Amino acid sequence: MKAWAVEGGLDLVRFFEGLWPEVFEVARMEMEGLARRREDAAERFNEQERRDDGRRVAGSLTDGLDLLRDLLYERVQRDVEKIVGRDSMLAPLSEKKSEPLAKTEIDVFQVAESAAAVVEHAYVGVDVQWYVEWLAALRLGERRSEAKVAERLGQYVSATDDQRRLAFSDVLAWAVPESRRAPLVLFRLLPLSVRIATALAFGDRGGAAEARARQAGFLPGIGDCERCRGVLLENGEQCVVCGNPMWKFDWLESAD
Repeated sequence: MKAWAVEGGLDLVRFFEGLWPEVFEVARMEMEGLARRREDAAERFNEQERRDDGRRVAGSLTDGLDLLRDLLYERVQRDVEKIVGRDSMLAPLSEKKSEPLAKTEIDVFQVAESAAAVVEHAYVGVDVQWYVEWLAALRLGERRSEAKVAERLGQYVSATDDQRRLAFSDVLAWAVPESRRAPLVLFRLLPLSVRIATALAFGDRGGAAEARARQAGFLPGIGDCERCRGVLLENGEQCVVCGNPMWKFDWLESAD
């Protein structure tokens, strides 16, 4: 039965590859590019920091920040449309255009916020600019060299925490107009979730717990989830009940 299932699955993949070879080729190249970026990041980290855990750090950051990026987009675009409804006064971009644009902007913000955490807790022994460039290469690849991306990243890095958060919410509203209708507490929780992901990647559970406590100040119901109880989850893990580390709409609305 198992052999049949595997055979059938492979046949199905071959069938769809025949229908859309370009789609599968693009996906394959993207996966290979991501794998190379992660390996390059691990090697550069080990060389710069004189450590041997670069693969774990880069992998953990990737898992954590990937999940936060994808969940944030889900909350501000699909959840808003599904739960709040479409606003006829908005003229949103097509999702095909808005999703990659929004996810790039989210990653730019995450690089800067992670760098702020690294500086505050001295996770690396080099100046912050090295870390910014290192994480930007890991998260953004060649896009980090685009003029608008580089300019935005520089502005975020030089801004205060509040300035960065407010500027990002404005940028995201341009990329995803629906985000203006998302619960405001979401934009209070996101920076702290990025800091938690960064702390966990560097093995600082104390720093992660401190950031989670600050999140509970904005969203007191975090600990009420019957499944996860609001505990810290490993990077890349998510609670299916409340959405921790990026809470679902009904949980976010409890803070309003």
